[in-house]
Amino acid sequence: MSIDKNTHLLEVAGAICDEVNVDWETQSDDTIVDRLHQLDGVARAFRDLRGQNDDAPSSPEVLFRWGHLNVLEKVGEGGFGEVYRAWDSTLEREVALKLRRLGPSRSGGSGRHYIQEARRLARLSHPNILAIHGADLHDGRVGLWTELVDGRTLEQRLEEDGPVGPDEAILIGRDLCLALAAVHGAGLVHGDVKAANIIREKGGRLVLADLGSATEITDRREAGEAVSISPLT
Repeated sequence: MSIDKNTHLLEVAGAICDEVNVDWETQSDDTIVDRLHQLDGVARAFRDLRGQNDDAPSSPEVLFRWGHLNVLEKVGEGGFGEVYRAWDSTLEREVALKLRRLGPSRSGGSGRHYIQEARRLARLSHPNILAIHGADLHDGRVGLWTELVDGRTLEQRLEEDGPVGPDEAILIGRDLCLALAAVHGAGLVHGDVKAANIIREKGGRLVLADLGSATEITDRREAGEAVSISPLT
């Protein structure tokens, strides 16, 4: 092979590497040129794929990792601790993670208490009750992770839009009663029913959340059942 031929092939290869278009119709019919032509096709396909990836949204930034969950964003905070949007890398889905604060004197025993609480809440399976997926203790903090509901609390709804109409109030009352009936049916009392703990999903579903104050029913009257009253004499 002549020096001029080698130089030409190197120029063609360099053009491919530099992403410069090559006029293949003017190239000689040569086995090496054919291979370079094939290589150019592969390089173009790779560049197209790279361009598609560049246009795709970047992965969300991970704030920190808690157990098997990648914590992505803080969405709420209160006296109990913080609520985060997180990614469950095991099941590959987004979840809501509530991390509770544990004081210096509230270590393992308190953590076990919250785990037991989560086990009681796991009895509940109802479309109007926030579904709990798991609970654990990592890095000195106990956490519960649940389904992530895309919506607003009733408290936010009232603050932003004002009072609800009669029809919506009836629907809210109906769904809330169904949720509380399921809670009581599982032998629990919610203990903290308020507008801030009721979420209206964008699709319309009402979800009763924040069951952290739930307790076991030890007396039928705790569940709101009617009790007999002595008649007046």
